[in-house]
Amino acid sequence: MASSSLTQLQEEGFFSHKIISIPQAMEMPKKITELPEKSTLVFYAESDNTEEALSFLKKVLMAVHLTPEQNVLLLCLTANTYFSSATWLHTPNIAQVLVFGLKPSQIGLHINATLHESFLFNGKSFIFSAAIHQLIDNPQEKKALWGAMKVMFQL
Repeated sequence: MASSSLTQLQEEGFFSHKIISIPQAMEMPKKITELPEKSTLVFYAESDNTEEALSFLKKVLMAVHLTPEQNVLLLCLTANTYFSSATWLHTPNIAQVLVFGLKPSQIGLHINATLHESFLFNGKSFIFSAAIHQLIDNPQEKKALWGAMKVMFQL
């Protein structure tokens, strides 16, 4: 049915609710299957796709002995991008998941997550954090994230 026909039916009262478009789930990159065991998946918001934020993220990862070049997959999501957890949650080679500035639903999870708390879910360690650019100049947020990362990475 054409879009104009749907609008006409909606205006005439056929539908009792507005029709909204739902963003499609993004597919997981093929690189996920190439990651070695005990890898870390890092999701971050598009607003953090800046040189300053990515430099800070690299320092955070290096503090727990990770480098983006090995055992880490960085995934930048836009505000309207959603992942289906079915594409990555059951992948055995992912041990840790770090999420910066995104809601659990954006990575396909329907859970409540407290910021800067390490927790286990489906055999993987998770930390949800504020956006990277919010961490840079906020010592309290950085300290909370560091505390959670020490637990996650057993430092």
